[in-house]
Amino acid sequence: MAHITAFEFAQALTDGVIHTHLSLLVTAHDHRRQGIGRHLVTEVLRRSGAARLDLGTDSAEDFYASLPHQPFHGFRIYDTDRFPP
Repeated sequence: MAHITAFEFAQALTDGVIHTHLSLLVTAHDHRRQGIGRHLVTEVLRRSGAARLDLGTDSAEDFYASLPHQPFHGFRIYDTDRFPP
């Protein structure tokens, strides 16, 4: 059986024309700062066929701010009966 080590992963949802939402981006800690995350983000947008990629983050603001972007204001709505803020 082959041994596979994964150190990068991206998951996105798209309508294929206007909007792509980057749901998840993972780069192993010892593989960071090598351009892998930047490559994943740009490749997700390219392959999606959409004009823009939106995302939310609470841990990687500096990384995403280093990419060509326009900040926007948004809201994250919670089901407070199940998940108190």
